[in-house]
Amino acid sequence: MVESVTVKELEEKLSEKSEECLAHSRELSELKERKIEESEMVKELEEKLSDKSQECLALTKVLSELKDGKMEESVTVKELEEKLSEKSQECLAHSRELSELKERKIEESEMVKELEEKLSDKSQECSAHSRVLSELKERKD
Repeated sequence: MVESVTVKELEEKLSEKSEECLAHSRELSELKERKIEESEMVKELEEKLSDKSQECLALTKVLSELKDGKMEESVTVKELEEKLSEKSQECLAHSRELSELKERKIEESEMVKELEEKLSDKSQECSAHSRVLSELKERKD
């Protein structure tokens, strides 16, 4: 009778731990999926930032040549300064967004690591309960 209660308790505990493992596994999968999506967003932002930086560099060069009198003033210095300022603001915005995404990615990486550890712990608990349950069932037979 005592062994029956123990087997039943272990079966319930095993079921509970299996559910926890499943929940952690699902959460881990979702986080990994989000991480992939954010990696793609980071890559896109890095490309945009690079493009905008190149535009800023080109505008800076043209502006410098205009100021040095090496180029005809078909486009005014003021227009170029405004365009450069606008592109610099875009670069800054992309840079901030990129930093925020990278920071979130680091936080999620830490969450993934924690969940992987929890999942591992719960899996080990499930294995231990399964072994004890098997041993009890063998003794019972």
